[in-house]
Amino acid sequence: LAIQSLDAPEFIIAGPSETSKTMAALARLHALAQRYPGLQGAIVRKIRNDMDSTVLQTWRRITAGSGVTVYGGEKPGHYDYPNGSRIWVGGMDRSGSVLSGERDAIYINQAEELTLPDWETITTRTTGRAGNMPFGQTFGDCNPGQPQHWIKMRPGLRVLESRHEDNPALFDD
Repeated sequence: LAIQSLDAPEFIIAGPSETSKTMAALARLHALAQRYPGLQGAIVRKIRNDMDSTVLQTWRRITAGSGVTVYGGEKPGHYDYPNGSRIWVGGMDRSGSVLSGERDAIYINQAEELTLPDWETITTRTTGRAGNMPFGQTFGDCNPGQPQHWIKMRPGLRVLESRHEDNPALFDD
């Protein structure tokens, strides 16, 4: 819930699996696309092929019934909203289509897979120049890594912890 109104330029929701990190981050991106007409956003992962059976399945559930049109068939390239917003899909293995323009918001799935230079490249696209929302934002989700992981060391990167206790419905007997 905390990330739904966060306007920090960079943040990550971190925690163990099954704490709804991805669902929360995708809900954030979807809400931004609905709220700001013409928004240019992206869903990014280190390897594009890792997305279709994981994060994009969740994305389809979140956007179902909202008038979002999918382009690209079984390997979507982008999603268009009735208000002119567009969410691009891509991987850092072939980042040209996703990062070749200015973006208002970029969500990185499994951010721990990225290197610090990958993250820094992405943040150069969310500086606010796209101009469709009042601030640019790069955000992601990750599973906890080693204590010296760049995510835990990056100045200015806000890390919010997600815990099983935050989602008790997933664990009730």
